[in-house]
Amino acid sequence: MNLPIEVHDPALAAQPGDPLARYKNLPEGFKEGNHYWFYGWAVSDEDMKRCHEAMNVTNYPGPYSDWPFYAWTLRQISVRSGYEHISLVLGEPDKKSYEKAVTVSKGEKAVKVFALSCSKSNRLFWTRPTEKQLERLIKIFGEEPRWIMDFQTKREFCSDWMQ
Repeated sequence: MNLPIEVHDPALAAQPGDPLARYKNLPEGFKEGNHYWFYGWAVSDEDMKRCHEAMNVTNYPGPYSDWPFYAWTLRQISVRSGYEHISLVLGEPDKKSYEKAVTVSKGEKAVKVFALSCSKSNRLFWTRPTEKQLERLIKIFGEEPRWIMDFQTKREFCSDWMQ
């Protein structure tokens, strides 16, 4: 395999005093609902190909739709943005993301989400990139992150997926 060598640039890492990114407000009624919320990007295989182009990564050995591809892409995004706490999770499709939905268990639809934070706890909510890291992430993804409802209910939530 001819994969690019990962080079961690210390200049991309958060420094003491760097301001944390500000997020858009959580959806109204988020505390009372049956699901937690992720702040991030709903992604499709095509989105991942565009991310690779934005990062000048063109030699992934394929296929472009398997979980190893997403995990490898997640690592590349983390290295290039300087933010190490991005998680790959499943979200509930909405009007904006329905065309990106995939079929999961029992024929249900879900979207793959690269999540920065989660509404479950203070730790998961306040674990977030700096303003500069978020700017890099927006350049990679080509759009602002947004709140996406978790595919699992609160009772089914597994925080092991969140870094």
